[in-house]
Amino acid sequence: WTRHQLAAALSAMFILFTLFLLPAADPYASAGLAAVIRTVGTTYHLEGFTTGLFGISDVVYYCSGIVLSLTVARYAAEYRLWH
Repeated sequence: WTRHQLAAALSAMFILFTLFLLPAADPYASAGLAAVIRTVGTTYHLEGFTTGLFGISDVVYYCSGIVLSLTVARYAAEYRLWH
């Protein structure tokens, strides 16, 4: 973990930007890797929300991201509290 807000913000922006642009590598990947890229990337899941027709996998994808972020924030806050 970092104590610098700028480093945390830049790393978060880099991770989100990578997840957003990951499907651009889809045509150059093998079939198995392309399926993984579509599952991990945010663009595939965002398409359902933009058209108004979204599936349960899209909702689970974004909810799991929220839960993961809240869990990391909780453990970071507990670490700062006790150290």
